Amino acid sequence: MITSRTNSIVKEIKKLEQKKYRQAYQVSLIYNDKVINEALSAKQVVCLISDQAMDVDCNQLLVSSEILSYLHPHNHGDLLALVKINQPLPISTNKVLVLDHIQDPGNLGSMLRSACAFGIKDVVLSEGCCDIDSHKVIVSSAGSIFKLNINVCNLESYLQNSNLPTIMSFLDEPTSDSFPDKFNLVLGNENHGIDQKLKQYCDYNYLIPTCFESLNVSVACGIMLANLG
Repeated sequence: MITSRTNSIVKEIKKLEQKKYRQAYQVSLIYNDKVINEALSAKQVVCLISDQAMDVDCNQLLVSSEILSYLHPHNHGDLLALVKINQPLPISTNKVLVLDHIQDPGNLGSMLRSACAFGIKDVVLSEGCCDIDSHKVIVSSAGSIFKLNINVCNLESYLQNSNLPTIMSFLDEPTSDSFPDKFNLVLGNENHGIDQKLKQYCDYNYLIPTCFESLNVSVACGIMLANLG
């Protein structure tokens, strides 16, 4: 059992708070039992970190409760896990969620959760989105991130080369009368919306009728995905 903060393994795990080390090691540190169980089911757990041995089919690292709290993002003393970070595959479905410069990890995680809930398998993120492999995004997704194929790329290039019709939401344009069964659904930044340079690729405009100027982007995402089927 590891009991010292100066232990070399503890030091390396602590580095995972920084994006550059997550990318270098290709792992993230996560918490929350439900999220860890999702990662175990998806065979994405590299190692469980606990203060007691567990009956699980994966590597385990035993540490003291003090070290467990030290490594926890919120200084709690519960179970932690090292998980493989996102390894994208080619897009293979005809319903794709496309996210442009989403900055809030909670919003991004919630949108991934909605995508999974409504049967979306492929997600495309702009290069300006927040770090997909941060523990905040993974936990906010309730582990649904392990069920999705997520590609990070230049959105203009992606949309230009995609054969799917594209649905966007611009407040200054009328809403379309109907929507296709196959689509790219593009949602934009919390403050600025979708980048105007992407507007040329919009085939359908989706406005959610409300009594307020706009909805939180993660709420809008859930409503749109539910209605688009």
